[in-house]
Amino acid sequence: MTITSINHNPNNDSKYARHRSIWKGSKNQLRLAIASLQGTRGVTVYEYCDQPIAMNAAFNRDWGVALSAARLPPKRSEILGSWDVAPPTRKIEQAVPGDLRSDLKLLWTDFMVTAARRIGFSNGAGATTNDRYGGKSVLVFAPGPASFDIMLSKYGFGDDLKRNHHFYHWQARGRSFDGLVNVDDYETEDGLTLYVVA
Repeated sequence: MTITSINHNPNNDSKYARHRSIWKGSKNQLRLAIASLQGTRGVTVYEYCDQPIAMNAAFNRDWGVALSAARLPPKRSEILGSWDVAPPTRKIEQAVPGDLRSDLKLLWTDFMVTAARRIGFSNGAGATTNDRYGGKSVLVFAPGPASFDIMLSKYGFGDDLKRNHHFYHWQARGRSFDGLVNVDDYETEDGLTLYVVA
């Protein structure tokens, strides 16, 4: 397994995404992460920044992916049921290096459910149908020759919002990668640090 973004915060609902603060002091970590990817040789950064409906339409047009997830009724052995999402399209699979395609498939449901609940279309808890946020969101897909990154921020770059908003960051690398654990992974939405006892 080459996934390098595994959630360490038990309060986060994503299993694989790092849940990072958009702002750390005066530094916008989302902008810095995108700039870092743009400066990495061989990485192509596809950045979408718009109101959710327009952004979903653009992402769907480019990749054939609708950001939607349906909560299926629970089966006998389940309590909450399971999520039904479309698999990655051939186009998005082919953009990812061959040795990381299994990682993309593993992360895919996690990404799709998170995206659908925040900026897409979902019938499950956290669906955005009654949400009052009308600003821009950010979605980034950045495949490279030995990596891929997916970032999602419901609140865009957080320029005019309170400083404790977060973004999701899924990563996979074909070789070792530094910085697997970040203090953001242990913070709640309110900025409280969670201590994990091993």
